[in-house]
Amino acid sequence: MRHVALVVSLLLFASLTSYNNAFSDGMTLYHAHSVSGSDAVSTDTLYKERCFVHVEITIASAHHGIHHRNNPDKTFYPGDAFDYNINTWTEGCRHFQPCPVQSTPNLAGISHGPDCVMHGHDSEDDPVGGTYGSSSDSGTATVSPVIGESESVSVSKSASAEQYVCHKSGSTWHCGWPTVSASSSYAPPVILPHLEVTMEKDGYEFTEDDGYTSRNLDKSYYVWDAIHVVHNPIYKWKNERVGTIFAEIDKAYSPLTLEDEFFCDMPSCTNTMDVSGFLSWTESFDYGGGNTVCNATSLDIIGNHTISYNTRLYNISPQIDVNDNSTSALVVEYEPIYDAPVFQPV
Repeated sequence: MRHVALVVSLLLFASLTSYNNAFSDGMTLYHAHSVSGSDAVSTDTLYKERCFVHVEITIASAHHGIHHRNNPDKTFYPGDAFDYNINTWTEGCRHFQPCPVQSTPNLAGISHGPDCVMHGHDSEDDPVGGTYGSSSDSGTATVSPVIGESESVSVSKSASAEQYVCHKSGSTWHCGWPTVSASSSYAPPVILPHLEVTMEKDGYEFTEDDGYTSRNLDKSYYVWDAIHVVHNPIYKWKNERVGTIFAEIDKAYSPLTLEDEFFCDMPSCTNTMDVSGFLSWTESFDYGGGNTVCNATSLDIIGNHTISYNTRLYNISPQIDVNDNSTSALVVEYEPIYDAPVFQPV
């Protein structure tokens, strides 16, 4: 068939793509295999030589030590990462051309070049040159720590080759080398942590040695009372992401004086706090939770005071979210009220 002089380029494309999102091995997050081309065909009016182009992409969980850098539901936080392995190969084609890996700008760690375009040739000669049949790209890609709610993230790979095809029109065969191309991509689902931090005082009061609560019924405090704040950062998959996602808190409580504080840096903690003049206080916390005890040490600071927390959320190193929250504590002067006079007149 290759003796035919008149050549017409024909683009014939067939694609089969399969997906497997199984997480059975705890490692593979995504797998796709895209195939384009066809088997050999020989009829009275059509002749095609066997040609298939394959692009296969496998995404696996990246690790920081023993910790996964993605969420259990296969979503990603800003600053998370995944390992990728992309293979391309051909069967029975010529002029195989794997294109550089492409990715969105908010995905770092992928060395990629400009997109490429493969055009079919109108000759039986070999104008492009050497043929090679496979390529492989692998590495670790990191989602930008600064990413918007609606931004998309993706990595893709395409490859092309030429398939010899002849089509008979009337009594004349028209032959050429149309392009066969295949591509595969992965778009990791990125979610934002939406960090919240609770600051609670109600129900967490210390008890004085004589049994009185270290807070008045109107929720005010006397000088030397224990002003107790229990905090808890909230974001999805918090305890599951111990080892990669963590919070740091800056506290501002001046002119109050810090008596003691605790921060849980494990998936769960139980802490007993001893403050002079009060009974021991014990509480359990989950990751990032804790408590702070302040007091007013002088009548000079009678009044309403603000306790502020600036909480920053990190993904190993870069900051990915921030939350500011505060609570207030009213310190009042002790003015006892008696039901009857202390001294009765004689």
